[in-house]
This record gives sequence, structure tokens and C-alpha cells, in this order.
Amino acid sequence: MQHLDFPPATETFVQLLQHRARQQPHAQLYSFLRDDGTKAELSYAELFSRAQTIAFHLQFNFQHNSQKNSEDNSAIQTGARVLLLLPPGLDLIAAFFGCLLAGMVAVPLPPPHPARLQVQKERVLSVAQDAQPAIVLCDAATKIALEPIAAEINLAAKANLPWLACDEFFGENVSGNRLDFENSQWREPKISGQTTAFLQYTSGSTARPKGVLISHENLLHNCALIYRAFGHSAQSRGVIWLPPYHDMGLIGGVLQPLYGGFPVSLFPPASFLMKPLRWLQTISDQKASTSGAPNFAYELCARKITQAQKETLDLSSWQVAFVGAEPVRSETLNRFSRAFESCGFKSEAFLPCYGLAESTLLVSGEKKNARPQVVHKNNSEFVSCGLAAFDLAVKIVDADRSTPVSDGEVGEIFVAGKSVAKGYWNREDETREVFGAQVAQLENQEFLRTGDLGFFQDGELFVCGREKDLILIAGRNHFPEDIERTIEASDEAIRACAAFGADVRVANVQGEDNTVEEKLIIAAEVDRLSQLDETWKNALMARLKIEVASRHDLRIHEILLHRVGGLPRTTSGKIQRARCRQEYFAPHNNNF
Repeated sequence: MQHLDFPPATETFVQLLQHRARQQPHAQLYSFLRDDGTKAELSYAELFSRAQTIAFHLQFNFQHNSQKNSEDNSAIQTGARVLLLLPPGLDLIAAFFGCLLAGMVAVPLPPPHPARLQVQKERVLSVAQDAQPAIVLCDAATKIALEPIAAEINLAAKANLPWLACDEFFGENVSGNRLDFENSQWREPKISGQTTAFLQYTSGSTARPKGVLISHENLLHNCALIYRAFGHSAQSRGVIWLPPYHDMGLIGGVLQPLYGGFPVSLFPPASFLMKPLRWLQTISDQKASTSGAPNFAYELCARKITQAQKETLDLSSWQVAFVGAEPVRSETLNRFSRAFESCGFKSEAFLPCYGLAESTLLVSGEKKNARPQVVHKNNSEFVSCGLAAFDLAVKIVDADRSTPVSDGEVGEIFVAGKSVAKGYWNREDETREVFGAQVAQLENQEFLRTGDLGFFQDGELFVCGREKDLILIAGRNHFPEDIERTIEASDEAIRACAAFGADVRVANVQGEDNTVEEKLIIAAEVDRLSQLDETWKNALMARLKIEVASRHDLRIHEILLHRVGGLPRTTSGKIQRARCRQEYFAPHNNNF
């Protein structure tokens, strides 16, 4: 599909890394920008050297703890899961590639913050229970910080896990420049394109996280799609702050530069959230051509960055400003374009795209028009997510009948192709249901059911929202994204919100509470909430009810106000509507 400078027989990312390290050993690949202004760097040779060392330690510890005897050492560890608990940085990247070089399956997760261990440990424990890892790979600081819950993680994994600190493997020379492909300590694994590279745990915005089996073939195929859709080349340069644990941050931000052979500057997500200017300043300083984020990040920059700060920015090098992971809003794109036009930003750089973990990452995003197309349907506004990615079959289907729908008609998005994962780890029934869908007239091909609703118009894909998030009131379907757009536009103090339906018991005509109806609930994050008096809050809620009633012909049953950051989010920053709904009914939860 692509004519890049690596062998056409490349089947795995291990082979690709080896090739890059041989062909351009000293070229800079990754730069990690620390909050104190310093940076750490890795060349291709340094990455291979560090990953190779980590792979040896993984192989040695697995064999030491497995109590298995075999002459084929590579067969012993291939497929064993490694729980990666490292903060964003070069150690995490080297550890991920170390797992690949060991033939093991990486399971990357953000480590719980030491100050919030008991609150944040739930996800780690549930993943450990599901993935059943053989080893925990972290750094020395994280190993110490997680000691209070180490026993719980071991119990969840049903094993006395070795906890390895990868930064202790290197001593003082943590960025050695050794290239030893014949290292007798490291055993090159017997793997192929079909070998699982890592478990991509879904973000959990609608359900309990599930481990998606991502193979080397999936990764190479999807990276080829991104390379083509984004127009990348060896002259490209990236800037990424997205969480490096799954799809957008890991595949788009870490693996894509290695695939394309171009450098990328990385920094932690928390740095952006605390200081949005840092994102655009880094693009300006690095003369980056590619960077992107969810819709909220562009909105935050447009709101927070001052005119004086804009005068320091030169965004003329920014050719691909991708937008994904949540609904793309035309008003945000327009607001950002107006705000940074004076800095050299071109609105044609915007590239809205659509993807999901079950299809590795990208599903659509190739441009047809210079500017994203916007259409209005049923009093709602939708932004195009571009053409379906080359070499993927994307269909809009009436899921009840398994038949394709007409152009312009809304249905569920189905996807087929080499980017579609093999299924969910240890979930055969769900794998058959989600990854084995059939479409009429295409019986010989299995499709992925995305659970997302959308439609095609003029060949471009428009995403409406998740089917499970639809709000059904008085026989009418409402997309929560539309209602949330209205809420957030009603007052600048509202920074984010979730609209969801909840079954509420209401009084009948006799005044008895025995009728259950779905009602609209709004949970909104409000800036400086603790400083606002009750009169202001009541006026805000009254205004929100009027806006929603006039625009959507809906009555809000209840409005819940939260401090900024108070709503449950996924690791990629998306509001978890399902969690909001669950917590709404939890009597012990003081937030709702």
C-alpha cells in the first residue's frame, strides 16, 4: 500500500524498528519535553538498544518464574502479558518496544496518582484481573508509589508478579548507543504479523473496559492508513501531548512517527491541561507539521490563550491539525481559526477523523474538500470525518435488518479490513457479536459493529454519536452531543457537560409514584463554582432549561453542577455518560 524506505516483507514492528535502527541509527526520533524546560531524546539506535535490554530482562524473569523447561526459549514467553505502569515519557516508549522485542503482549495503563491511589486503583485492578499479566513493568518511583496496592494487583492477577523497574536496567548510561542485533542475552522472538502486539483496553466511556487484541499486522496496516490520510513523509514533524496508552496517543503519536521515519516532540497531558499555551508554543518552536487533539483542546486554547500570548506564536508550519476522539463541532473549528489566524494558522489544516480501538485507530479522515464539510440534518449540525480510509470497507447498516442504508440515511457504522482487531481478550461471545457481523449481499465478509451511528453524504462519513447514548423521550431519539452543544454555548462558565437519559419514577394523574419515564439529566462543570452564589446558580439553571426547551423541544428534569474536572472521564479525556448515569443513581455518591 505504501512505498516507504523499509523492506516490503516487513511483517512486524520489531522488524521495522530493527530496519530503522540500521538505516538511520543516529537520527532523532523522540524528544520528551519536561515541565522544567529540559528534554530527553532517543535516536533509533538508542530506542532499539534500550528496548533490547528491557526485552532481555523480561525474558529472563519470565523464564525464571515460569518453572517451565523448554529448549525453545522464545516459545515460552511469546504471548505472556506485561502490565506497563509508567508515566508518560521515554521509559514508557522503550518499555512498550521492549515487550514487542520479547515477544510478549504489552498492556499499557496510566499508573494511579500516588495521592489518589484508592480512588484510581479500580481500573488497574480490573485490567489485571482480566489480562492476567505475568510481569509488572514500571519505573523505580512508580514501584515505590504503588507498593500500597501491589498485593491487590497480585491478587487480581492471581499470581505473585515480579515487579521490574526498567530504569534500573541501565545504570548511569540510560541512553546507550549500542547496536547489537546478535546479542546472545536477548532472544529474538518467533512472531509474525498475526502475533498480538498489545492489548488495547477500551476507554470505558460506555461499558466496562475490554482488552482489544491488536496484532502487528493491525498496527502496520493502520499506520499505513494514517500515513496516507495525513500526507506524511520523512520531512514531517509531530508534536503530541495525548495520553500514550492507547489509540490516538500511542498509535498516532508514538508509533506513526517511527513508521514514517520522522521526529516527534512529546510532553505530558497534564502539562497541556494546566497550560494550554504550551501545546501551540511547542508547535511554533518545533515548526511542527502535524499535531492534533480532541475537540475540547481546540476550544480550551481559543478561550484561554490571550492576545499577548498569540503574538509569540507562529503556526504557519502546521499542515495537519487532526481532530478526533469526540464529536467535532464546527463552531469550535471556526472559533479556533479566527483566534489564531493572525498566528499563521490555516483553517484548511483541520482534519476531522473518526476511529476506535477495535479498528486499531483510524477509520476515516482522508480529505475530499480543503475545509471540512458541514451538513444540517433533523435540526442537528454534523462535521464530516472525511473519506473512509483507503483499503477499509466502511458501511452504514440498518443493524436490525443487516442491510445497508441509502446515502444520507442514519445507521450503525460497520467496518472491515486489516486494521480491524482479532477480537476481545478472553471474551468469545462478545467477539462473535461485535467482530463477526454480517451485511446483506456481503455474506463472505465479517464486519466490526462499532456501536456508533452515522451516515454517508457525497462519499464522506458523518458520525452522529453512540447508539447506547441515545436519549429516548416521548418516542423521539435525541443525540446527547446536540444537547451538550446547546448547554456549553449557553454560558462561558460552563466548561463541559454530559446529557443523559435516566429512568425516573413520576407521579400519575392520581398522584401516585408508580410510573417510570425516561427523563433528561444534565451534569455540567462550571468554572469557579465554589465562588458563585445560589442566585447566580439558579439563574443559570433557568436559562439552560429555556435554551434546551426552545432548541430541542425537551424539558430538563434535573441539572447537576460540578466543579471543573468533577465529571468522570476516560483516560483520553472523554466524558463518561454511562458513569454519570450510574453515579446519578448511587445514593452514596455525593457528586450526584
